[in-house]
Amino acid sequence: MLYAIFAFFGGAENALPTVMNWLYYGTIAGVGLGTVALAIVWVFQRDMVYPAAFPAHSRERVPLPSQFGMPHFDDIRLETPDKVVIRGYLIKQATDEETKRAPTLLYFHANAGNMGHRLPIAKLIYDAAKCNVFMLSYRGYGLSEGRPSEPGLRTDATTALEFIRSHPLTANTKLVAYGQSLGGAVAIDTVASYESEFSGLILENTFLSIPKLIPNVLPILKYVTFLSSEKWDSESQIQRITRVPILFLSGLQDELVPPPHMRQLFELASGVEKARITWEEFVRGNHNDTCVQPTYFERISEWWKACVDKAEPYVPTGRLGTLEARDSIEKSDGENTTVIIGMDEPYVQGILQRAFGKYSPLIKVQSADDNANDLSDLLMHWREYETIDWTSVHRSSTIFSNAYCFRKGLIRKAQMAFNIKMYTAKHPTSILCTHVPETWIFELDDVEYLDEALMECFEVEQGMQANTGVSDSRLRQQFILKPSLTARGAGIYVFDTRERLQELLENEFASDDEDDDGDDDGDDDGDDDSGGLAQGQAVSQIREWVIQRYINRPLLLPAHQNRKFHIRVYVLAFGDLSIYVYRHMLALFAPRPYAEATNLDDQTAHLTNTCLQTHSSTFVESSAVSLFWSLDLPKPKLDRIFDQICQILGETFAAVSSESTSFQTWANCMEQFGFDFLVDEECNAMLLEANAYPDFKQTGEELKFVVEGFMEASVAMAAKEFLLKDCVTEDIEKSADNACRDLVE
Repeated sequence: MLYAIFAFFGGAENALPTVMNWLYYGTIAGVGLGTVALAIVWVFQRDMVYPAAFPAHSRERVPLPSQFGMPHFDDIRLETPDKVVIRGYLIKQATDEETKRAPTLLYFHANAGNMGHRLPIAKLIYDAAKCNVFMLSYRGYGLSEGRPSEPGLRTDATTALEFIRSHPLTANTKLVAYGQSLGGAVAIDTVASYESEFSGLILENTFLSIPKLIPNVLPILKYVTFLSSEKWDSESQIQRITRVPILFLSGLQDELVPPPHMRQLFELASGVEKARITWEEFVRGNHNDTCVQPTYFERISEWWKACVDKAEPYVPTGRLGTLEARDSIEKSDGENTTVIIGMDEPYVQGILQRAFGKYSPLIKVQSADDNANDLSDLLMHWREYETIDWTSVHRSSTIFSNAYCFRKGLIRKAQMAFNIKMYTAKHPTSILCTHVPETWIFELDDVEYLDEALMECFEVEQGMQANTGVSDSRLRQQFILKPSLTARGAGIYVFDTRERLQELLENEFASDDEDDDGDDDGDDDGDDDSGGLAQGQAVSQIREWVIQRYINRPLLLPAHQNRKFHIRVYVLAFGDLSIYVYRHMLALFAPRPYAEATNLDDQTAHLTNTCLQTHSSTFVESSAVSLFWSLDLPKPKLDRIFDQICQILGETFAAVSSESTSFQTWANCMEQFGFDFLVDEECNAMLLEANAYPDFKQTGEELKFVVEGFMEASVAMAAKEFLLKDCVTEDIEKSADNACRDLVE
């Protein structure tokens, strides 16, 4: 039956550990308590009660709802009153209106694994009950911060409840708590404390209390249960519940929580009318597999229809809803300010409008397409570079812009290479000396001038000559040719001989001749700083290239079929000049396995740009883009790579800022950049390039929350430090700080 659930999801077993694995490890963690000394029990009891690291990688890898057919979700970061950031998923219906009408399930998971491991169960309830689902990883679980404890988990549950009652889509929905094992204790405690907020409670295989559970799980410790600091006194708490209907789901073969515990809880719920208490038992269900017993979800569905669907509509109590994470910020002293948003890509436009909407009514958002009559309160342009009113930004320090006017020195490959070369000459111990591939500027108007062009980068010529007679691709010197201005993977080639380079260039120039319409050669006059050309723009209009030494021994991961990948890092440059790295980075994979670069013509093995893949019928988003922190690497290696990236980025901005003719910072500007890094087989991060106005849409829908989080953080920084700096209230500051938590300065 267990595998039937996974079959339902069409291959989900490849995306996360089996349900049986994490349940098994939870059992092992409990049994292991009996093997340790009492002193160790006292010191480490919380680690034993809350085995958050089981199964392996549970603290780094949290599956996404979209992997289980639930694409409409938000990845939520909440700050608890004690300043711990916990993570959750709000899984919604297809539209906002459907979400507002649907009831909401608040899911409290058991003591091992993380919320992502429970997504198969959430999916079945989501479909059966047509409900929204809010799941959270308790503190110390999954990607949440902190260490678990009874007071901590109680705070996490209350914070999640406050979020639900603060969110405009779920604030007025009927709410049902669902808890398994330890999660059942959390659910009982939460409903007992806030009963008026709930319309139902579902409990599966939970216990009377931790001290009463210990003698059954660890008989050797039955005389020292007084040492337990974790109580979870459900037998007392459940008696406080007097109105909410309760569904008890008991596996009669439960080897961890004795079935009489569940029966006693059922009998103790005497404050609730018996007609509102439902007992369901599963003869063959043990602690780990009750949820996969026949009719389990059918019984939940029947109870839901009888008790939840027929319950009275929720009436707001006013006890909750204080979180700033989703609340609109109340207007304080001062007038409204206007932000004009004009992005060509609807994907980005929508995210920005929602991000700024959190600061309504203090900040008024206006689309660039709207007819603007009175812009006396205009405070910011967030537009495409070419449409920004640079005159007003330059003349007025009170007008803010989402881009810097002069930044060629960063976003043009040739100029960035030049600036880094000048910087490293002055700073020979800089990390840029060893973490940027050797790069040459290559200028060419026509193939007939190739000899002259190669004279300016004679090391490349020497490298190609040295390859003569070398058959082992690992020993050959290989290079990659990139147009200085193009983006999205256009015109990029790998080569290792002069003949191949000439052939590539002849093909490009011949293709360009066919498309030439007789216009001027089109390179800018040095004043336009937009920094990029459209994909497929004529190579003869580019004229300027860079050649980089090709990293032909990249880090390859068997879990990703040994495909080459690069890391996309989102960076916010702010004012004059602070640099923030967004912690949630992406790994973008080539479509085919990398085989030591034996076939340089096979771009599908060499190039990792997802924009080159999306038009293929074989493109699979989840295979092409992954979260950096979920890569199959030990946590210390991931941390090392991230630390290198932060150091490289800091010195890169120092390098380009030292050349003021090509990179200038203004105090009333900020800009988002996308930096690309490759990791070699020694786990060294190597800087490849920087991109202005990164193609956020290539992130896709499954990991859209990464872009949303970065946008929210960028907007929050602009609101706090510029747009609302004269009227910053405590609420504004707390909201902005919460949104910016994943920005690393």
